[in-house]
Amino acid sequence: TELVARRTNFQTCSRYIAALEKLDLAECHLLTDSLLQEMLRECSLSSIDISSCQSLSRTCLGMLAAQENLESLRIQNCNKLADDLVVAHLGNNLPKLRILDVSYNYRLKHLHRMLLSSKSLKFVRIDQCSGLSEMEREKISLRFGGSSKVK
Repeated sequence: TELVARRTNFQTCSRYIAALEKLDLAECHLLTDSLLQEMLRECSLSSIDISSCQSLSRTCLGMLAAQENLESLRIQNCNKLADDLVVAHLGNNLPKLRILDVSYNYRLKHLHRMLLSSKSLKFVRIDQCSGLSEMEREKISLRFGGSSKVK
């Protein structure tokens, strides 16, 4: 189910949010923690993309971790959010997570620890994660074989 809301307020759209399964909020620069909280409170998502949402803070982590059915998470270019502790927190609290895209996050340094302990994760994208050492990249590549985008 897809929701397109233009020039309407959130309350008008809220009755449709419970049916949402996929939510793409990439590059929504005005998205705040409180608005995301309102949206997530009403739905059970299988996929969310919050890439380049620079106004979000770590407050949104608990909200994301509560999405028990989440299978796909994209948090590209969210250096305010995506560090090793954040990714580990999400990885340990999202039992169905299969796809993780954390590309363009330079603060990641020890990502393999979370990835190695995840039983459901099948695909990891780490393009342009300059904080990851060659050893980290190799560990991720070994764990995910050809399914990882390790560049």
